[in-house]
Amino acid sequence: MANLLALFKRQESLRRDSATEHWEKRLRLDWTATAPAWGAKFEP
Repeated sequence: MANLLALFKRQESLRRDSATEHWEKRLRLDWTATAPAWGAKFEP
């Protein structure tokens, strides 16, 4: 029973990690898409 719980927790953390990774990729893509426009504003 404890084994099953440990397995479930591991699966859950893996799923959360992949979701986080997914959002990081999305945000990075969004950022690289908008970065040139922002860079133009923030260049000294």
